[in-house]
Amino acid sequence: MENNYSDYKKALKAKYEQEKTGVNTSFLLQLTPARLRDLTLYVFRETTNPDDLKTFEHFMGFPFDPSGVQKINNKIDAFRPLISFLKDRSDLANPGSVEMLAVLLDFTPRPFHKFRKKTIINENTFTDIDTVEKKNDIIEGVENTPRENETTEIDENKIEVVDEGTQDEVFQDEIIRTKNSGLIHLMSSGENKENVPKRNKISVKQKTFLATGLGIFALGTSVFYNVKMSSQQECMQWNDDRYIAVDCEGIGGINTVINQLPDPIPINMSVIEKFRKIAVDSTTVFFNAKGDPIVWYSKKPSGEIDFFNQPGLHPETQATLRKITPHIINKYVLLNE
Repeated sequence: MENNYSDYKKALKAKYEQEKTGVNTSFLLQLTPARLRDLTLYVFRETTNPDDLKTFEHFMGFPFDPSGVQKINNKIDAFRPLISFLKDRSDLANPGSVEMLAVLLDFTPRPFHKFRKKTIINENTFTDIDTVEKKNDIIEGVENTPRENETTEIDENKIEVVDEGTQDEVFQDEIIRTKNSGLIHLMSSGENKENVPKRNKISVKQKTFLATGLGIFALGTSVFYNVKMSSQQECMQWNDDRYIAVDCEGIGGINTVINQLPDPIPINMSVIEKFRKIAVDSTTVFFNAKGDPIVWYSKKPSGEIDFFNQPGLHPETQATLRKITPHIINKYVLLNE
């Protein structure tokens, strides 16, 4: 039976739980749009996979270009649904977003049409359905004993370390491959087990000690990364006509890539979502129905005037913005047309 889209998304969440403390933990442990943007730049600068490049174009709306950082910044909000999905706040309905998440997590098999024809062995392991069906057909047609003059060996990757009390149960399910035929043979519980190599046994005390040590190591690693990530305050940075979210690491974070943006300041999501520099002309509505101004301005040292849709500080000069007046409109808007 083929996998469905729900299986695909469940597998992506399982992959995220695995990857968030892996090699890309600095991008994934504490999710933000800025970190997913940086992970996107990191991943796609290295990939030549045509499916992944097609996924990027579908998700962003334009082909990937290593020099096109600015265009990715302008679409940074596209990463927010991915974060909400991974944090179980909402579903991820857009197929382009689902495939983009698969690429960022390096999930395989991807895209979905490849995953659909895989069978799930466990949360992180998949194999072809056709291959499994063929193996099952072979298993049913093979005799319960090795052919004459054929030798058998244990596939060590299939043997589990178990206590003596459960060995008989495991023997019933062990997979033995014949060297000459390559066919799969399931050993039944009634076959001779004396010729099978003995397995190394680990005592309960050793396993408990090992599990405790691994648990302490994992806990320490998690605490370290949480402390490290929590110390990185999120910032915002002026970019052309609006603020965008950036990491506060170093001076400017993404500024090291673009080299033309002002230094970042503490993040304000309301400002990021609403504050814009605007272009004005004689058709612009400067006042509401009550006569209150809905445009603000600031004159830069060069004599140029910038106009904005909300009050606040000028992003470059940090001067307080002023309310628009008929005098400013006549002098700097109407006379310049």
